[in-house]
Amino acid sequence: MTPPPLIWYASYGSNMLTDRFMCYLTGGTASGSTKNNPGARDASAPRGSAMLLLDGAVFYATESPVWGGGGCAFLDPATPGIAVARGWLITTEQFTDVCTQECGLDPRLAPCPVDLDAILTNGSHTGPGLYGRGLLAGVLDGVPVVTFTSPFGADVARLGVAESTPTGWVQAGMQAPGARSFVLNPPGERYAGVIRAGIAEMMHEGLPVAHIRSSEYSVVL
Repeated sequence: MTPPPLIWYASYGSNMLTDRFMCYLTGGTASGSTKNNPGARDASAPRGSAMLLLDGAVFYATESPVWGGGGCAFLDPATPGIAVARGWLITTEQFTDVCTQECGLDPRLAPCPVDLDAILTNGSHTGPGLYGRGLLAGVLDGVPVVTFTSPFGADVARLGVAESTPTGWVQAGMQAPGARSFVLNPPGERYAGVIRAGIAEMMHEGLPVAHIRSSEYSVVL
């Protein structure tokens, strides 16, 4: 299917904070981070924002070199629960550029690891990269709500299975076991502080709240 001109990008980690997320659009380094983002090809501001409640749960795993240690946030849609996220209304190109940067690539030099067409058609698509699994979370005002997460779920991180299955890491396009093990790991203080600030910012701004149901996939297919 042809992607719509705009989509809701559901961010559930540090990208809930405006200053942090804008680094993925305009380029630069967020406060507290050591990562310099190249930015998106289209650096225009999001068209809208909303607080989202997603089906699933957030867990923390592996080790973040960007925030001084501690785990990275991932969404597991298979875990029962509700995850707080921030929806950014951006272009489909901006979404793929953000995803590309989250997977450690420059969108001007490399294609997006996830196939947006496949996400919108099938509900998910897994490509290479730490955030190489794209998910269709639902629909808001007729616009698809899309996010990305790890190819591995919380069950894998809890058991540390990825440490002893090199094939899984290779298939996911990730580093070999021992270099960056995918196991549960609580977030570091810097990272946790940015996430708390993002949630507080949404509350302060009084953003509209929408519960995005994964069962509404059929609306966009």
